[in-house]
Amino acid sequence: MRAINTCVCVIRDEGVHFAIQKGIQASRSKIVYFKHNDTEDLERLLKIQQIEDKKVQEIICIFNCYTDFLTMTMNC
Repeated sequence: MRAINTCVCVIRDEGVHFAIQKGIQASRSKIVYFKHNDTEDLERLLKIQQIEDKKVQEIICIFNCYTDFLTMTMNC
């Protein structure tokens, strides 16, 4: 699916929940993925986006419910 909403770039954690992924896709905005919980990768992408197009609004999507990144800790 080609991006239609070219004035918005959604920069999202690669591990966000499936429902959030689908909502972002429905926006038909440009979507860029950063490595899960990697702030250095996020910063790198923000710098690239700033250089590429200063007129584009960035939306950063992070969420505390991730797909395939969940861990369980048991205290005994």
